[in-house]
Amino acid sequence: MDAHCEDGTPKRFDAEQARFETLYRNRPSLLIGNTLCGLLMAVIGWFDGYAFVELWFCGVVIANGLSLSTVYFFKNRIGPYTSPTVWRWSFCGTNILGGAAQGAGAFLFLAPELQFCALLYLFTLGGLMVGTTPVGIFMPGYFSFVGGLLVVLWAASFSVLSDQIAIIVVFTALYAAVTTRVAISIGDTVRKSIELAATNQALAHKLIDANQVLNKARTNAENADRAKSEFLANISHELRTPLNAILGFSDVLKQQLWGAVGDPRYTEYAEDIHASGQHLLSLINQLLDISQADAGKLRLVEEELDIAPIVEDACHILRDVAQSQQISLRITLEPDLPPVLADPMRVKQIMLNLIGNALKYSGEGGTVAIAASLSSSGEFVVAVSDNGAGMSVDELRQVRKAFTRTERAIASGTEGSGLGLAIVETMITAHGGCLQLESQQGEGTTARIIFPSNRVVRIAA
Repeated sequence: MDAHCEDGTPKRFDAEQARFETLYRNRPSLLIGNTLCGLLMAVIGWFDGYAFVELWFCGVVIANGLSLSTVYFFKNRIGPYTSPTVWRWSFCGTNILGGAAQGAGAFLFLAPELQFCALLYLFTLGGLMVGTTPVGIFMPGYFSFVGGLLVVLWAASFSVLSDQIAIIVVFTALYAAVTTRVAISIGDTVRKSIELAATNQALAHKLIDANQVLNKARTNAENADRAKSEFLANISHELRTPLNAILGFSDVLKQQLWGAVGDPRYTEYAEDIHASGQHLLSLINQLLDISQADAGKLRLVEEELDIAPIVEDACHILRDVAQSQQISLRITLEPDLPPVLADPMRVKQIMLNLIGNALKYSGEGGTVAIAASLSSSGEFVVAVSDNGAGMSVDELRQVRKAFTRTERAIASGTEGSGLGLAIVETMITAHGGCLQLESQQGEGTTARIIFPSNRVVRIAA
């Protein structure tokens, strides 16, 4: 029978059906053995001149044939053989007929003298009971065969024998008890195997169901992430065009290229518009970078890059911000640092974000230190440290997420979009490196970007 459904998944396990599958799979060989035993006795009886031996053998063949027909009907699910109840009754009924047919030979072969043919017949019946022990998978079927055999055998013994009847009854009863014990043991073993198979099947289905749920969830997450990235990329592109126009026109107004605008407040408004537009453009560019990274489309234009000029340029750009807050910038670079294979624009973006964050959270009169060095394992490390308020462990985990700001930053009114560290981590990850954050409340924060050793350019001596 097919063990799989149309969709390819395993069918749910049916212990009752599995038991009858095992019975009917082994049944033909048992019936063939019973028929051969009957044929042997019929041939011996025919040579010894026993009457009606042909009729007895025909009865054995018919009974076994009925049993074989039930096997065929069961395997092909013919007629009512889709119901377990029919399986049980058919199995027991044909076993009763088979046992009774074999036991009916006692009317032919048993004699008061207990001749050789009678002894051989009794031993044959004993062999049949042993051979039927696998039917112990379904004990009612086993008892049907042994019961039908013994009842007819004992009935024949009472009618044929006199002094030897007690010996035959006791012998066959004891032998039946022994074979029954064996049949029970076989049945227990097979039932445990079926139960184990049922458990394994149930676990397999749970695993399949769990995998299907996980696959569906992963597909939904991927689709949602792709839709988000496409939306961010599209909206960023659509916003940049009008925003560039706003920046251009506000710059014209701010510089009064085509004459004075009159009231000086207009100039101030133009400056505000221009500054806000630049901030918004920076935010859009950051969103575009994140969406490209999420979509796997972030491209690096790599070259052998000296980090020192990049750090100095970023500090120069942010110098006015540092001076306005009376924050000192200190650069400490190890001598003879090798270049790294990196994208200059992305590295500059990383440094601007890290130094800008440090300035933002240092507090007036603080210090921001930038250091670069090679680690003992050959990695290139750039560290940006401040002596600001610092962060807790929970806040360190929180600030890595895009659009996330700490409650302390919100409460203090510090400006920011919550994208700085997310951008840094995206850019350094694209280079195969990582971002490390260390902080203690009241003692400041240190952010390190680490380029892997395979990006450090080794200069031949």
